[in-house]
Amino acid sequence: PVQHVTCLEPDRSLVKLYHEEIAPRNAISAFDSDRVELIQTPIALAMAADTNAEKMYDLIISNPVQSVVTQSQAEFTTEFYRNVSRHLNQDGIFCQRFQHIDFGAQPLRVMAQTFRSAFQQVLAIEIANGETLFMGTNSEQGFVRNKLIDRIQAPQVRRTLAQVGWDWSVLLNLAAYSDEALADMTADVKTSVNNSANGNFAFTLPYEMMRWGMKQEEIRKMVSAEIHNDDPVKEYRSSRLLNWMDGEKNDPIVLRRLSEVTAQNKLMARYPDQYWKYRKPAKDQITENPRSLIRQVAAENLHKEDYIHDEDRRRMYYFKALSDAMEKASPTVDQIGRVTTFTSTYDPMISYFMHDEVAELYKKSDDAPDILEFSHRLHAINYGAANDRSIVSVVRALEMAASDASLFQEPGQQWDHLNGLLQALKYRWDNRSQARPVTSKQALHDIELSISGIERAFETMNEIQAQANVSEEDWQLRKRVLERTLVRPLETYHERVLPHHYKKSREERKKLLDGLNLPKVPSL
Repeated sequence: PVQHVTCLEPDRSLVKLYHEEIAPRNAISAFDSDRVELIQTPIALAMAADTNAEKMYDLIISNPVQSVVTQSQAEFTTEFYRNVSRHLNQDGIFCQRFQHIDFGAQPLRVMAQTFRSAFQQVLAIEIANGETLFMGTNSEQGFVRNKLIDRIQAPQVRRTLAQVGWDWSVLLNLAAYSDEALADMTADVKTSVNNSANGNFAFTLPYEMMRWGMKQEEIRKMVSAEIHNDDPVKEYRSSRLLNWMDGEKNDPIVLRRLSEVTAQNKLMARYPDQYWKYRKPAKDQITENPRSLIRQVAAENLHKEDYIHDEDRRRMYYFKALSDAMEKASPTVDQIGRVTTFTSTYDPMISYFMHDEVAELYKKSDDAPDILEFSHRLHAINYGAANDRSIVSVVRALEMAASDASLFQEPGQQWDHLNGLLQALKYRWDNRSQARPVTSKQALHDIELSISGIERAFETMNEIQAQANVSEEDWQLRKRVLERTLVRPLETYHERVLPHHYKKSREERKKLLDGLNLPKVPSL
């Protein structure tokens, strides 16, 4: 277990916000523990202090604010990294988040070169578009250590990852760049180490952010190139943690888990607005492809369930709880709550889809407050795949936000949710434009449903605009953007689909009448 945590946070208003808002929601404050120490000083200043043999750290994490701002620059210098290195144990690891969504390739090269000047081994992991974790260590063990796969599957790690909608196997599949790959990247262009003496990095980042160009394409070309070495086998700069784990990269359990994550994303994209489609493949995994479980032959008092793997058993209990709630015309909050207990441990075949299931159950319930349905709708919307094309759940959440002010503490929150949901609806329709509709009837239904929800949202935003402290000018500008990018394309799409729908309906009616073999009647 963790023995001691030192939190360095100079922003007193942020600490106050935690005590007043976050801690009460969790019913406990992290700072109440004797193992947690809060020091309100900048991390760069704290790391410059003399080392204390009794306070060396296994892990130091740096999470600066946006990398382009001035107050972050002290944490990106070689002096800072060398100071951090002094405070690490022999096998300690340093980890820093670097946000670069508006940068090209060169700032990443500078970061890699600066890290490599302070640590014996460096690793970079891309955690999201425009966000990279740089890690450094002086340990001979490197980063891929014994029993890493077991630590990733630890309950506390899985619970934390579940909060961001990740399965434990996702960590193994993220794009990763080894020390050799990073060294090769820095050799593409002359790259200097960033230090406090020159300040070039700090002064060039704002210009880099404002520079026009294909920045993401620059990064893609840099990370996808081959590593220049004498090895006859081609090796590319971009890899993943799993490729460096010789014992686990062909492990059936790991490969199965990764395939389930892939299946989850395919289900989201292939069956928009049909969240229940996950049930059959999830049940098939239990019945047709169960995980093996070995028990001692001489074990006594074993029942049939004792031979079922914990993952399969959890899925069986989930479907039992779901079935019990679904068979009721108006399920109670307690019955639905038994389904939501399965959110703590992430399951790629269940966890995401469960929120749509629960939202529909709360919608059926007579005694469930609307906030419960709304919160699960938001989770399903915000944690969906990038290519998700579901519309109905977004419109339902939009209508709830527009019609029920009691879901929010203040008008500003209601405004922000309506604005965000309208943007989410635009993204979903952008995805819809990449694929043919299943039927013209379904397309017309979704278009009309969306336009109805948009109009209702516009009405509410007109009413609360002043209360939300949004100027009339800003609202009219935002409204014009939404009308141009969302409403008008939907109206145009409606005009294109409608003739096809009428034509198909006539053909279907004619085919039906021809199949009846009615007797011919002479015309009058």
